[in-house]
Amino acid sequence: MQQYWGIWGDIALGLFGLSALVLAVGSVWLRAKRFSQNDRNRSEIASLHRLDRIEEIVEASALEIERIAEGQRYASKLLAERGNPLPVERAPERIITPH
Repeated sequence: MQQYWGIWGDIALGLFGLSALVLAVGSVWLRAKRFSQNDRNRSEIASLHRLDRIEEIVEASALEIERIAEGQRYASKLLAERGNPLPVERAPERIITPH
């Protein structure tokens, strides 16, 4: 014989199903949240590494520019001490023809 528990059995079964559904959805939501946080952390770490590389490149470029400027100052000083200026070739004048 089969026993029927009545309305309380139906309510208990419904609550059991609802709790299982809430646990499943909650589990999926927590995994998605953890995954997005890990993904965000990875992108922040990658950004920090990239910024470090950019900083090194900027520092190296500044050093090279300083070396170039020092070389130009030295060449200017030598030319100024020399005393006789180098002849500057002039570009030929433009010929205007009537049309």
